[in-house]
Amino acid sequence: MIDSLILALGSVFLTILSLYKWVIIVSALLSWVQPDPYNPIVQVLYRLTEPAYSFVRRFIPTVIGGIDLSPIILIFGLQFAEIFFLAKSGKFLRVALPSLLDKWRALDRQLSTGVTSRIDIKG
Repeated sequence: MIDSLILALGSVFLTILSLYKWVIIVSALLSWVQPDPYNPIVQVLYRLTEPAYSFVRRFIPTVIGGIDLSPIILIFGLQFAEIFFLAKSGKFLRVALPSLLDKWRALDRQLSTGVTSRIDIKG
C-alpha cells in the first residue's frame, strides 16, 4: 500500500512537471505573435509563467540579441529536475522500499499470529 502511494505521488509530480513544460512552450510561442493581453488564456499563461521567468531573470541575464532565453533555461531546469527525481525515486524503490516492506510484512505476521506482546518495527 505504501509503495502504491509513493508511486502515485511520484507520478503526479512528474505529470505536473511535464504539463508545466508544455505551458512554458505554449507561452513562449504565443510571445512571438503578440496575442491580445485581455484574452483569459493569455492571462492564465502569463500568471503561470511570469513568476518563473522573473526568478530566472533575477540570476541570469537571459535577453541575448532581443531574444529572451528564460523559457529555454526553465525547460532545461525542469528536464533536469525530472531526470533527477526519476533517478532518486528509482534508487529509493530499489533500496529503501524493500526494507520498509519487509518491516511491514513482519509486523503483519506478528499481528496475524496473535503475538502482540512485543512488536519490533525498528528492524
